[in-house]
Amino acid sequence: MTLHLHHLTGCAPAPLAHYLKAFGILRLIARQKDEAARGFWKDEHFCLITSLDRDALERFFLDEYEPTPAFNPWGARSGFYSGSSERTARVALQAIENSESTRLARFRSEIGRVRAAIAGGGGDKPEDEQAKLALLTQLRTTLRGSASEWLDTVMAVVDGVFRPPAIIGSGGNEGSGSYLSAYLQAVVEVVLSSDQLARRAKLGRSLFLTPTDDVQAAPKHVWDGSFGQFMPEGDGSAWDFLFALEGAMVFRSAVTFRSSVEYSGARFLASPFYLPHESV
Repeated sequence: MTLHLHHLTGCAPAPLAHYLKAFGILRLIARQKDEAARGFWKDEHFCLITSLDRDALERFFLDEYEPTPAFNPWGARSGFYSGSSERTARVALQAIENSESTRLARFRSEIGRVRAAIAGGGGDKPEDEQAKLALLTQLRTTLRGSASEWLDTVMAVVDGVFRPPAIIGSGGNEGSGSYLSAYLQAVVEVVLSSDQLARRAKLGRSLFLTPTDDVQAAPKHVWDGSFGQFMPEGDGSAWDFLFALEGAMVFRSAVTFRSSVEYSGARFLASPFYLPHESV
């Protein structure tokens, strides 16, 4: 078997969005195409080793890649509720539901499970901790496969209280902004857009920083999400955001005990990039 080494110069150790992109690309290739794929960092960029040559790598993301189902029906701008603030996410969510793409079949299935869980709780957005915890508990028992991995990334329940790890803000939101609204919009653009030239050009830019005329000539993407803390001073494409959020799902959050006399019996949130104060 021939192996190919790809220098993904679009994935750097910083900012965090580019760091997470590397994990997302490796995770997706290993899960959906080449389980023997490997990666490493060198000269301030990520290197991918896979049986896919460059054309096959790009074709996988353009024509086969299935985005991980991810949702935040407990947070703002999730798209599952009425109201003007939900409109952008709601339009993207409905586009996924109404699509016939086989690449979004799992996504559509999990949307149905989320809607059923919301309906089972009365149909309203949870406004207090008890209602939020009840919805999250129901989702825990309902969502399947990779969708459940998203929950492991964005939530942990500590002594009956929902605790969102800092890497994904407050469970999928950063302030009034929504990572999940941006994610849904990015899924629509990357999978459902009919502009093949623009999709390929932006993918090449995201992976390899390809400086082609196609990128400059491509119309501004419909995706208007924000990278937030992942890339505070930068701008990127829907591909960049998708890969970054897919990479964030590599990380898991859990509840742990501290083995000291002072904290004996106390439970704490354990999560990457997170250090609680002693009073927590």
